[in-house]
Amino acid sequence: MGDLRGAREALEESLRICRETGSRYPEGFALYGLADVALEEDRLAEAHRLLLDCIDLRREIGDASGLADSLRLLSVAHVRAGRLDEARGAAEAALAHYRAQGRRGDASECMGLLAGLAGGDARAAEQELAEAGADG
Repeated sequence: MGDLRGAREALEESLRICRETGSRYPEGFALYGLADVALEEDRLAEAHRLLLDCIDLRREIGDASGLADSLRLLSVAHVRAGRLDEARGAAEAALAHYRAQGRRGDASECMGLLAGLAGGDARAAEQELAEAGADG
């Protein structure tokens, strides 16, 4: 798991600098990283808020690749919170973006997540996520 506190502090500093300097593209990476750390620390509401900010930013600046990744991580956050319908919607949106970008490996992982969600089984979906993360 590593030093999550150190990672969070470094990402918070990065986000502050990006916002001060108007560096919007790297700001998306900082928001995404902070959301990922929040998920690891089981701070689901914070992860959700950070991801919505990240998604809005990435849409605004036209970062299609980052948008797809952010939607997929939003799906993970929804699964962790037990919001399976929302997870499915975010995963379907991520899958559409991955396919449009020709990102077959990412699309395949997303389809695994959707397969787990199809039965409404949060544990199966989390298992799919864990296996996809171990492979990727």
